[in-house]
Amino acid sequence: MSRVFTFIVLLCFFSGARANDNKDITEIEQLVSAWNNNHNTKNIEAFKLQYAPTLYFYGKYADVKQCLKSKQKFLRNSYSQQIVTPVSITKFSSGAIKCSFTKSVTYKQTTKEYPAYIVLERRGNKYLIIGESDLLTDQNLHAGMELGTEIQEKDDLAQSHAFVYVIVISSATFFVLMYVKRKRNYKRVTNSFVPYANRNNAETKPLNTAVTDHKEKGDAFEKWVIERFNSKYFKIKEWRSDKYHAGLYAASNMMPDLVLELKSNGVVTAFAVECKWRSAYFQNTIELAKEYQLKNYKEYALKNSLPVFIILGVGGQPADPSSIFIIPVEELDTNVLTKNELSSYFKKSKGTFYFNAESKMLS
Repeated sequence: MSRVFTFIVLLCFFSGARANDNKDITEIEQLVSAWNNNHNTKNIEAFKLQYAPTLYFYGKYADVKQCLKSKQKFLRNSYSQQIVTPVSITKFSSGAIKCSFTKSVTYKQTTKEYPAYIVLERRGNKYLIIGESDLLTDQNLHAGMELGTEIQEKDDLAQSHAFVYVIVISSATFFVLMYVKRKRNYKRVTNSFVPYANRNNAETKPLNTAVTDHKEKGDAFEKWVIERFNSKYFKIKEWRSDKYHAGLYAASNMMPDLVLELKSNGVVTAFAVECKWRSAYFQNTIELAKEYQLKNYKEYALKNSLPVFIILGVGGQPADPSSIFIIPVEELDTNVLTKNELSSYFKKSKGTFYFNAESKMLS
């Protein structure tokens, strides 16, 4: 999701940047057009809104009041002008923007053309005119404005190509990220079949391989547990191996793995065992079973009036665990125990299991 958001931000950034450039050009062109029309309408108040407090005005810097006074005096005579060429916009390192054009001036019934310009600078939220002159006046007075270094900009076609390039690259990046995300999601699905405690260290395997590996480890630990019940005293009444295929499983999978009977002094006592092996602790905890599994074990114990125990192996290999814990299901109110909580269920010896028929405790 974060990658999709990044793509959208980048796309909006480049689109926004181009939109802002176009907006600036439009604003500048409108200002130049309004400046031109003000000469024909002789609107001095409009000039006042367009000029900066001080500006370069036909060969010299002057206060805006002086410029307006000179402009008003000049416009009293028969005067009109038109911009007859496209406006060329040039940006400079100082922040100034020079708008160059040719104007056709009619003065006292005589019409002449002059290469002219106005210079703009953004002040606050709008552009103001900080310079106004023509090339002939500057040449005659040996004057001009120091605007800094000209900023070379690409033409519209080049900018369009650049914009399209950015869109193409951004789109390609987006689809690559989405592909990678889907691949990772697939790996997460396959990893979900690995035991909870092993997820950090498990290799990504094909779905059927992961399931098979999980079952083989479970079967190996069950055999290790069974071998430690002395067949002279214990009888396996039920041994349920988990069976599933294509998402389908037997109802018996919801019950404990083993049901054993102890025959002592002519009395037969039954109990059930669920075998669990974990390769290591995960953040100092062990998930004994899923919540629904623990619920099933408790219901099984009540329904059949049998004590149910979880025999947990931790570390080593399923056929040779490092540590063994025997946990009565009836004492559990959570499916996850910390290492400290498990310590009270630790079996000191990995030898034979014993069951006390009177206390109904397994050790």
